Amino acid sequence: CTKHPRPMAFLENVNSRRVFNVVGTTLSLLMILSGCLLCATSTTFEQARDFMIGLYLVGFGLFAFLLELKPLPGISKWCPALETYFGKGFFFIFWGFLLIGRQVGLQILAVVYLAAGVCFMIAQFTVQGTPLHIMGDDKFADSKAAATLERYDRDDTGAPSAEPDPYLKAYADEPDQHP
Repeated sequence: CTKHPRPMAFLENVNSRRVFNVVGTTLSLLMILSGCLLCATSTTFEQARDFMIGLYLVGFGLFAFLLELKPLPGISKWCPALETYFGKGFFFIFWGFLLIGRQVGLQILAVVYLAAGVCFMIAQFTVQGTPLHIMGDDKFADSKAAATLERYDRDDTGAPSAEPDPYLKAYADEPDQHP
């Protein structure tokens, strides 16, 4: 009898990571479609809230779709949580709660997003590795965006632009005083 280090070891292959990639892509496209439908069906002033949520759904659906397509340098730098299953799960749970409303279709969609968000959060602890991207997972090795980010992280002389912590700098040259 072979014991696995974790109870759900069958989820530790690339195929399960691709499944979450396909689910994320499907949810983002569904978000765009539902946003368009929500905007199209909001015709009165009382439905202005639904129209605004529809606009947000379209915008953030496009954002989520791009996030599933390829790694985005700005997101990886400024909001790395969205490059994890937990962050994506939180993102979908957030939209699930926003979609809870009076219409039955929105309530069903909200349950779908809430359930998917919980599944993504569970995947953080059961799937080994980071989420995959449709167009590949090179972390900006040859991209112009990586060169741009690298350029902004340096000053005119080519040295790193961030000053080191003065406290750490004061003690950098001292040998460790461990017993």
